[in-house]
Amino acid sequence: MLNLRQLEVFVTIVEQRGITRAANHLHCTQPAVSAQLRQLRAFVGAPILVRDGARVAPTEAGRALYSYGKAVLQATETLQRDLREINSGELDHIVIGASRAYSGSVLPTLRSSFQRSHRALALSLIEGSSQELLERVEAGSVDTAVVRPEQVPQGLDAALEMQHLCHDRIVVVESPRHPFTHGRSLQLQDLVDVPFVRAPIEGQRIGTSLLAHLAGAGLRPYQIVMELDTWEGIKEAVRAGVGLAAAPESVVRRELRSGELHTVTVEGFEETRSIALIVSPHRRRVGASRAFQELVRFLTTRFPTALAA
Repeated sequence: MLNLRQLEVFVTIVEQRGITRAANHLHCTQPAVSAQLRQLRAFVGAPILVRDGARVAPTEAGRALYSYGKAVLQATETLQRDLREINSGELDHIVIGASRAYSGSVLPTLRSSFQRSHRALALSLIEGSSQELLERVEAGSVDTAVVRPEQVPQGLDAALEMQHLCHDRIVVVESPRHPFTHGRSLQLQDLVDVPFVRAPIEGQRIGTSLLAHLAGAGLRPYQIVMELDTWEGIKEAVRAGVGLAAAPESVVRRELRSGELHTVTVEGFEETRSIALIVSPHRRRVGASRAFQELVRFLTTRFPTALAA
């Protein structure tokens, strides 16, 4: 028979792409992880992992097991939270999700402000891509999330009560101490000769429009000289003169005001990204608490103001 621990171990192995990394992530020994893996292999009756160089990847049977395990673990997390709320009688635990751009720049301040007036509330903030957050909100393991609305499939926006929050402008920035432009505006063709820094996932999506402009003009893509995991790392690399970066204006606003970074004008490039708030349907089915209703209203009214601050 399957159990939750076996599913947790397998899901972690797939996501960490290795048994040793999974053991470290779960804070247990590698033999313990291997034992759970053997039991799963016996249950499935077919190989569930295959070596991919130094890492492991799921087989076709493993992918089916991973999808099942992910759904079960998310449903279990939702059930446990609902039961805690029922048993406590009044306490509530709310999970907010956002991409790295906003989980690290806007939402921490808003979370602290709301928490001060709701002392009994347990308020968690997690980060992920819009697609990841969409799946978790739909499953109920995240209660509300700040996402890109174009990531929400048509027809699902009503089920998730999607509310438009605001727009965030995409800007190209450089270091004033190590400038590539020396204060001049750039044409699109100038970008192909300038080095860029970006985030592996979110930065690719942000830079897509800029790349599309280059492709539309018959130009080759700009050169990526460094990829970093965090916006703070990207800003530090730009400050050091490694290259330019395309970023949401809200992420670099503090550095623009302090003079640590400068905006680069690119003729013919103007891009904004729409930001929306979605709410889990599970929250409505079990009955949204007063604190949760207040949080949604708070984020809807205060997020646009905080983004522009």
